[in-house]
Amino acid sequence: MAKTEKKETVKMEQLPKALKVVAIVCGVIIVLEFLIMGIQYLIRENNTVYSDAYQTIDMNEEYMVAVGGSDFKHSQNYDYTGGVERAKVGIYDHEGSMIRELRYEEGYDSTFYSVKLVEDGFIAVGGCAFTEYQRDNNIRTGIVVKYDFDGNIVWQQKYDVLSDTEFFEIVLLDDGFVVVGQSIYENLELGNHTTGGGIIVKYDYDGNVIWFNNYGGNKSGRFNDVAVTDTGIVTVGKDSKDTGTIVFFNFNGEREWVRNYSYTDSEGFQGVAVFNHQIYAVGSSKVWTDTGDSELDDQRATTNTQGLIACYDTTGKMLFEKNYGGSNYERFEDVIVDGENLYLVGHTTSHDLEIETFKEDADIMTGWLVKTDLNGEMLKQLIFGGTKDDNLLSIKKNGDHFIVVGFSKSNNGDLKGIGMNGKDFMPVLFHMNSELEIANISKK
Repeated sequence: MAKTEKKETVKMEQLPKALKVVAIVCGVIIVLEFLIMGIQYLIRENNTVYSDAYQTIDMNEEYMVAVGGSDFKHSQNYDYTGGVERAKVGIYDHEGSMIRELRYEEGYDSTFYSVKLVEDGFIAVGGCAFTEYQRDNNIRTGIVVKYDFDGNIVWQQKYDVLSDTEFFEIVLLDDGFVVVGQSIYENLELGNHTTGGGIIVKYDYDGNVIWFNNYGGNKSGRFNDVAVTDTGIVTVGKDSKDTGTIVFFNFNGEREWVRNYSYTDSEGFQGVAVFNHQIYAVGSSKVWTDTGDSELDDQRATTNTQGLIACYDTTGKMLFEKNYGGSNYERFEDVIVDGENLYLVGHTTSHDLEIETFKEDADIMTGWLVKTDLNGEMLKQLIFGGTKDDNLLSIKKNGDHFIVVGFSKSNNGDLKGIGMNGKDFMPVLFHMNSELEIANISKK
């Protein structure tokens, strides 16, 4: 009995030491697990590209309002969406300080592509996937949303013709506004619908539809931009894969003439401006090289494009066209007229422009600013950004200077020191004078 009791006493004395060993081992395992989780998180963070971009901006005497899409990873006001893009609004003062950030909360994913300020707020247009089916099949419903300046939705309208519908631009009229975009069949869907393609819709200021029209194929037609002339409304975009299209409507929404341009890139004409009875359409034009080989000489197959300016009168007669760029790929995204000059923004991937770029890889975009006279003759150009992708999407006049918006991945070059991380797509907004001198570049 004595020996048995003694052995049991020894075991009882040793038990706390064993527990300590077990606890230490468990602690080490937990620390290692947290360490592994931390490393996996850092790897995931380093390899995941988060996205935030402004598409365009509009302003009045008090506010500047920019719109686009974001996953809100870097937002101080909203939680990360898990990679889903949601339409974004940034309201700024004229010094570039954000007053308010807004997120469109309906649906599964969404984007605002354009905005116009009105007396009591602003109207944003874009597209949204409202159902799981739309989300899973990458299709959307067109949206028009009226906000007040406090960020409250006053009214909104949804619009569909065919399965996949989005609005890309808006222009104001005295008795309402016009929006343009695209409504096409989704992938693998067949049909002979005659009201899809590029679409144009007029609304009154309460959001009621006044008239509708369209042009282009129901699998590819698209209107990217719109402007108003003395006699009607001009839209630009594309019809087939690489054919730019200009379509003129009267103020009753009746189509009056169409002009096609072959060959643009897959986006067609991107921007349009009207001045002194002339229509300036911009985009990208394919460059054809005559090698004697019928396959190599196929203009539709080339990847070499240049920034395009095509000028027409209001009857649709082409007055001139100009192409600028290097040996790789360029596109103008937007154009405005100011005085005797055109100002264009977009991007280039060429390394042989008559200006130094920061890029090393051929497929990396560099933001591109170009100033021409009214005949399209280049007066000055400026490269914007660093060693990663940079793109300029919109330019607007604001008093005696311009506001340019776009997105960037660079954290060097012109963007050094403004908080870019060199990995994510982040929005940029900056002021520029008429000599293309940039000030106040900032990430917003």
